[in-house]
Amino acid sequence: MITVSCPACGKPMIVRVNRSTDEEFLGCSEWPKCKETRPMPEDVKMRLAGAPTLPGF
Repeated sequence: MITVSCPACGKPMIVRVNRSTDEEFLGCSEWPKCKETRPMPEDVKMRLAGAPTLPGF
């Protein structure tokens, strides 16, 4: 679960997929009203790929 808030409007950011490249990124859940995006953080990429999480990290 991703718990990142949009820096522009404060709504939750959700995982979206670029249709041209199939790359995942974070986009505001209020799209198209708010068009804020962020690159997918590396730790989230690893979690989504099934990497184990280490205790304390």
